[in-house]
Amino acid sequence: MRKKLLLFCITVLGTMALNAQTGDQENMATKLSGTGAPGQAWDDWFNQQVALYEKSHAGERTMTIARQIPVVFHIIHYGQAVGAYPNIDSSEITTQMRTLNADYAGVGMNYTNVPVAFANLIANTGITFCLAKKNPSGTPLAEAGIHRFDANSAGWQDPSTPTVNLVNYINTTVKAATIWDPNKYLNIWVSDRSPSTTILGFATYPAGTTLVGIPPGVGTSTNDGVWCYAKAVGNTGAAIVPPYNGGRTLTREIAHWLGVRSLWGDGNCLDDYCGDTPWQKQANTGAPIHPSFVNTCGPGTSPNGEMTMNFMDFTDDSCRYMFTPKQATRMQTAMSQGTYRVLLGTHTLCTLPVVTNTPAVAGFFVDAVPCVGQPFTPGNTSSGGPLPTFQWSSAPAAVIYPSPAVANPAITFNSPGSYTLYLTATNSLNISTYSLVIPSVTTCPIAPLCLDTVSPIQSNDTLTTYRASNSNFVLGCQSGFSGYLTGTNCYSDKEFAQFIAASSYSAIYAPQVNSMIVLFDSVGTKLTNPGTMITCKLYSGTLGNGPNSPLTSETDSLKSIIKSPKYKSVSYCGISTFTTTRIIPYKFDFPQPFILTLGNTAGFYASVETPYTSVGDSINIFSNTQYTATNDSSSWVLLSSTNNWRTIRYGKGTKLQLAMIPQLTCRPLVGIREIQSELAANVAVVPNPNNGVFSLIFTLPREEKLTITAFNTLGQQVVSEQLENVTHNVVNMDLNSRPAGIYFIHVSNGTDQTVKKVVVTH
Repeated sequence: MRKKLLLFCITVLGTMALNAQTGDQENMATKLSGTGAPGQAWDDWFNQQVALYEKSHAGERTMTIARQIPVVFHIIHYGQAVGAYPNIDSSEITTQMRTLNADYAGVGMNYTNVPVAFANLIANTGITFCLAKKNPSGTPLAEAGIHRFDANSAGWQDPSTPTVNLVNYINTTVKAATIWDPNKYLNIWVSDRSPSTTILGFATYPAGTTLVGIPPGVGTSTNDGVWCYAKAVGNTGAAIVPPYNGGRTLTREIAHWLGVRSLWGDGNCLDDYCGDTPWQKQANTGAPIHPSFVNTCGPGTSPNGEMTMNFMDFTDDSCRYMFTPKQATRMQTAMSQGTYRVLLGTHTLCTLPVVTNTPAVAGFFVDAVPCVGQPFTPGNTSSGGPLPTFQWSSAPAAVIYPSPAVANPAITFNSPGSYTLYLTATNSLNISTYSLVIPSVTTCPIAPLCLDTVSPIQSNDTLTTYRASNSNFVLGCQSGFSGYLTGTNCYSDKEFAQFIAASSYSAIYAPQVNSMIVLFDSVGTKLTNPGTMITCKLYSGTLGNGPNSPLTSETDSLKSIIKSPKYKSVSYCGISTFTTTRIIPYKFDFPQPFILTLGNTAGFYASVETPYTSVGDSINIFSNTQYTATNDSSSWVLLSSTNNWRTIRYGKGTKLQLAMIPQLTCRPLVGIREIQSELAANVAVVPNPNNGVFSLIFTLPREEKLTITAFNTLGQQVVSEQLENVTHNVVNMDLNSRPAGIYFIHVSNGTDQTVKKVVVTH
């Protein structure tokens, strides 16, 4: 694991560093959270359970299992009316639940702000939360998920009294008297606190049947759960206090309840046992600008800065938006091994029997103003028995997918302006309509792509290969190997290049070219001499003047190209399906990613050198047939007769574009991520953006069993597939029937995983 790399440094520093629990920022962390370190015995036990969980789920479709947790909020007040602080209104509980479910699904923020180094690490934990609708006796709750308790009736001291030891008071007095069965509910206590106390929340760590004793901070049958300051619950109302006014206090403390440690390991550069988070010296507060705190724990420990946007830090609520896959695995382990976790969600506490003879009442909410062209799903809060049917509409008209008659459609506004959204709920008793005005719908900034492939051939073009006409004037062109774009053709063309315009990768932040995928025709690509090599190059240059100076190159054997897997068709570059030939997608990996600097503002050329001096060897590159530009100068040929570059249009009288597909990424390519070592570097999405039809190109060094899962931005799974024996494969995917927007393709081999962001436009 990556974090073990720091062990030697820590040992040299001595036990003083290992036991460090002080410092200004660490004191700030202690003031903001009452959740401390659970102790070495708990760490040893839980880390062993995590390892067993990963081993037992290796090779499965996914290690993330969908789990729903019933929640009850015990609101502790002192006779205040409902809605009067600290007896907070149910609307604050509702907004808190929306925040929790978005955060744990990995969709709780605007992805335009994701640092490149961490973009592939935003995890969907598989965990959702629901408000319990029944109390422990099975009686329906008047307010879903809410238990209001008047502490005056119990004669309790007000926790806002300065002399109260808050954590001890909540644990020994409040919890023991009000807790509901922790095998069935996640208990969350909400109360006021003294102005002299800065703690926002605290939680108990999960207990386990194989855990010896009860280490510090581990939950029991009388105290298991989470406490939260009433002014940090939800994200609406005058009571909440910036900068912790986004509901992220409970997001963080519930993660502790699910076994996730603080990023700094509750000490100075200590381990949080998650190999995909960078080392962190101490808690961070405020709103750091990324990258911040580079390598504060030593050289190479956090080269891209600390993960200040992780929920397990203490930065402002508006700055935190992610868990990582390793943190999600700890949560899944807690849910499968925790004494008071494993049965949660099995008692139907979040559902009630369908009530008949209740009029339909339409209702919905929209969390944020949608963006033009980006689908969103309103939260349907309608009720009634029998269950109502639904009809959505909008003025002006919107795109409603898959149908206006479903409970939770994806809705897209296609132009800026103000919209009124309508929902009609109908049952046998009545018809109810609810409307909501959504003002100021605008075109949002385009999220910068951090992994993309740029294809000069569009997916609706037709792939083909060309042959040169016979000639009585050129030796060898009457018969035999005469061909077009082949190394042994009679014209002895030396090299073919395709222009890649800068506008085609303008959405990629700080782009660099990592590799080149070239589509070879298996019939025209032939090998006679085993030692023949093929070179792929990059050149500077402009559209009108052709290739100029060499930039970088990679040379591979023609034999390795010939032996690569072959396909009848590929969906990402042309629509042809071949029966007499096959497509060989071959990837040339450049020795070092080539950074596209300001000097490449016009674009660059990708080229392949032919084996024109090796008799009997040839390559044949696919091109397209639908390119109809009146002045096509994007594809060029290096003539052997003059050693000059000429446009293929000029030399051959044909307008075309070549199937040479650069893979570009934002800098840096790998960053701190251990999980982006081999798997991530050998999976490409082509094309991206796309119309929903695209391919995953795998160039793995060995056969792998892979699980591929696609999620939308709501964290909903839309596609899942398991594949065997994947090495050099092309996997076609079709999201064309889905709404336009951003999707995340999760690829896992059981031990390694990567996430590719795909932009679908219609």
